Parts: sequence; structure tokens; C-alpha cells
Amino acid sequence: MEIALLGNGTVAQGVISHIALLQTQNKTTFHVAKVLLRETRELPSPLYTHDFQAILNDKKIKIIVEAIGGIHPAYDYVKAAILAKKHVVSANKNLVSEHGEELDRLAKENKVAFLFSAAVGGGLPILSTLSRVRRVEEITRFEGILNGTTNYILDAMTRRNMPFAEALKKAQEAGYAEADPSGDLQGADLLYKVRVAACVGMNVWIDPRSIAKLSLEFIAKEDIDYFASRERVIRYLVNVSKHDGKFSAYIQPTAVEASEIAALVFDNNNYFSYTGERSRTQILIGQGAGGSVTAANILRDLALIQDGIRWFLDGDAESVVADPTGITMRYYLRMSLDAYHRLNPEYIVQSTPTLSGMRCITALMKVAELCKVIENLQTIDPKVFAVAIKEEAETC
Repeated sequence: MEIALLGNGTVAQGVISHIALLQTQNKTTFHVAKVLLRETRELPSPLYTHDFQAILNDKKIKIIVEAIGGIHPAYDYVKAAILAKKHVVSANKNLVSEHGEELDRLAKENKVAFLFSAAVGGGLPILSTLSRVRRVEEITRFEGILNGTTNYILDAMTRRNMPFAEALKKAQEAGYAEADPSGDLQGADLLYKVRVAACVGMNVWIDPRSIAKLSLEFIAKEDIDYFASRERVIRYLVNVSKHDGKFSAYIQPTAVEASEIAALVFDNNNYFSYTGERSRTQILIGQGAGGSVTAANILRDLALIQDGIRWFLDGDAESVVADPTGITMRYYLRMSLDAYHRLNPEYIVQSTPTLSGMRCITALMKVAELCKVIENLQTIDPKVFAVAIKEEAETC
């Protein structure tokens, strides 16, 4: 079966390499027929082309693998491919989060596949697992480390004693972090992944504006050391849960006990746990960043297409607004003295001076309330940093 790749980055090259290896082992019938390059790039061989329309018109090409990233031109290419009745596999979390509902509907109307396992979790089979589980039981909760870049940075700061700047540089040198890492550090990457995972696993599209999100951008070594002295580790966690018909969703740096599974997820690995009404809590751990592992997930989608699997979504997903007001946690806050003096004393149960300002532990607070407090403090100190203390989480 002939496929065309859109893009020629590390993921696309991983797909080419994996298929070539499988061909030498006589384990695949897939063949890369064309690779689309941007018009500004030279064509290194006849395999490559600038002409997307030629790919669409080639009846031998049955599957399009989108590995461009971003919304445009990926959206235009994927939509055109589906309308041309070609199967589509994508690794694009942005695209699926923003346009997944429409593209899934078009794929069903045109009786072609639209699969995107690699959009969440790198090499982990998170979405394909959620899709199967949801068919037989309700998933009431999921939690995870879904950004390999930030986990690599946090792990380097914790186990290798690196300051933030050095850990970030190492992540960039290893190919895990972009030149501009703000999308990872500010949680935008995780926002896309939360929406996609919630849709596949819970059949809801969560309004992104309702997902409580705290940034990792201003973490410092002193924060790591503070929790290390208390046998805790900081991880950048996502959490979505359903309780009494309401959904909560949040993304935040979280201090977990050093013995917890999340604390033992090292380097650029991802961790994902979900709770089903009958299967209870199940856990997946593995590589969460890198071209080779992401390409492996794309190949699994190609295999699913061969097996007749076409879609992860049911097409009747409900649009919901997350309501985090029922979740309460204690928080660690680090800020300047000026910001500290703006903080309502009723929130504080413990405070300690630092070289740069103040560090404090809050009373139990609703997640939504804490986000508003941070927003207010950032008008004075843009680098206020907050960490949730996981074991204190309660549902009102």
C-alpha cells in the first residue's frame, strides 16, 4: 500500500526508516511513494516533491501521513486529502484539538480513516487504548505526564542537580525542546493534548478556556530543592476527571511523593493513568518525545487502517465547560516581596523569606480560585511560581 508523507522532519524521517527496515524483514506492504517538501527546499531525489496536488491525483497513493505540525497548511492538506477519499494519519495535536471534530466528520462522510495516535504521548498507545476502553466502559479520570520536554528538564534539575537554564539547553541539544520552548513550558502543548485525550477517552470536547493552567516557565532550582528536602518531586501533570456529571481539568506543576510512580518517570518519558468503572486504574509509561518513537505510533495507525479501523471518535462528542471549583489543593507559591504583600493573609498557612522574596504554603484552595490569585499577583511579579501539592487534593 503506497503512502505519501507531508513534511520531512524527524518524525517523517522516522517513518521512512521504520518502513525501510520492515521491508528488509518482509514485515510490511507499505511503501513511501512521495514526500512533500516546502517550496523553499531543494528536492534531493525523485522521492520528494513540491506538488501536493500531484499527490492528491495519484490514485496509487491510498494514505497521507501528515507530519508538518501546526494548523496551516496542515489543515488545508488534511481536509483536501480526506475529500479526495484518502486515509489520513496525523501526529498533529494542534490540528486535532482545533479541527478534529470537523475532520473526523468529513472522514466518516467520505468513508476514509482519520487516525492520530501520535498526537498524544509520543510512542505510547494512549489514544488507541482510550478508544478501545471507552467502547466497553466509562472512563472517569485520567492523569499524566504528557510532555517529554518538560519532564526531561525537571528530571535533569532533580537527579542531575542542573539549574533550569542548563537543563533546558540539554533538552534542546537532545532534540526534545524547540528553540522557542514557551509552548512546552507555558502548558499550551498540554492544553491541546488534554482536549484530544478527553475527546477520545470521555467523548467530550472541553472548552480550552475552562482548563485551569499554571505555567512551569519560571521554575528555579530552589523550588526543586525545597521539595527534595521533603522527599517530593515536581512533575508537570495534567488531570481530567468526571464527578457527578461535571468535568474538572487542570494542568499544573505538581509536587508528588518521591515514591509515587509519577516521580519515577525519568528523562523524556511520559506517564499516563486512566480509571475505568470496571478496569480500575491502568498505567502506561514510555518514551514521550523523539522522532523515532512518534514514528512508531504512526506505523501502528497504518496497521490499524490495514485492519479496518478508521476512527477514534464517535462523532457525537459533547462540548463541555470544565468546572474546577470542586477541587481543592494546597499550593506552594514563590514570589517577590511586593507580590507577597498583595496576597490575602487568609490564604497563607506558612511563609519563609528567600533570597529573592518569599515562599509560602497556602491553605486548601479551589484550583480556579488559585489561578485568579496568581493572575492578580502577576500584575506585580510576572515570575510568580506555583506548585500544587498533590496529596492534599480533595473533592468538595
